[in-house]
Amino acid sequence: MDFVLFSDIIESGDIEMTTIMIKRFIPLFVGLSSYKSKYAIECINFLTKTECLLSEFDSVRVKLGLFVNQKGKPGKHKPADMQQENNIKLVKHVIRGLGAGKSDKAMLRVSKAAPVISELVNGLEKTSAKKQKKNGILKGLWLRTLLF
Repeated sequence: MDFVLFSDIIESGDIEMTTIMIKRFIPLFVGLSSYKSKYAIECINFLTKTECLLSEFDSVRVKLGLFVNQKGKPGKHKPADMQQENNIKLVKHVIRGLGAGKSDKAMLRVSKAAPVISELVNGLEKTSAKKQKKNGILKGLWLRTLLF
């Protein structure tokens, strides 16, 4: 139940409840097994920094840095580390699309442009899918294969 509640807290972006839930997770992580104790250490480290060592302003900044809300809609937050993993996956996908003869300069240039490329492709797919659906023909992801 704690994990379900924690996922709801993450989606809402409530930083005060996040601190309370991290306090509740420490005994759970200590009691599970030895390899889970690293999570207990991270929880203690986080609480020590945010509650004792940092100023109130910096503490709030660290807590707010835990979440990302790309759309700006309420209840649509996600963990910042998950967003970073998604960004890395996207960059790897775009780099793979370069083919066999990729240089370091090309990989650097494409990795900087990966979020814009992805947004462009998704927007074009949505508009073309609407037009194709309107005509009664849905061919799939043809546009993605053209660009990558």
